[in-house]
Amino acid sequence: VIKQALAHFAGQSRNHAHLPRGGGMDILDVATAMTEAACLEFKVSPRAVYLVKPRVLELEYISRSPHDSFLLLTLDPLNPTGIYDEVRGQEELVEIKSGEYLERGVWDQGYAYHDENGYEVPLTDEARLLTRWMGGKMLFVAKASLWNGMSKTYDGRHNTMTAGEIRAFIERELRLT
Repeated sequence: VIKQALAHFAGQSRNHAHLPRGGGMDILDVATAMTEAACLEFKVSPRAVYLVKPRVLELEYISRSPHDSFLLLTLDPLNPTGIYDEVRGQEELVEIKSGEYLERGVWDQGYAYHDENGYEVPLTDEARLLTRWMGGKMLFVAKASLWNGMSKTYDGRHNTMTAGEIRAFIERELRLT
């Protein structure tokens, strides 16, 4: 159900997702993850995805200003893959094929292994950059929304707020404009 609801908001320039630790990205598409149970993949570029385990999706409709309405997605925690000794908030990996992960630096170097002659074996077109969000909240807003237009909201504050608190913040800001 969450996947179907979010799919209506996905697409180029249709949304902006504020991330649990700050910053944000447009979500181009939503798919069921094939390698991790009960997870979704948010496509953020042709070869990059965010993997999340959704718990609850809340819609706050603001009738006075519908384009300032939002969706708040609370994530269940994911267990680290074990690629890194320590993981905080997110785990950036390279998926060289379905479910086979290597550390993020492999993406930058462009190869995963050396062949038997010592030559670099380039990443295949199947490889992709995968960010596993370990928990937190993602806030989906319209590109032209008040929340998205304020630089101060890119600090991840929504991650510690309830949907009601986010709504109250938006309504307070609307009264000031």
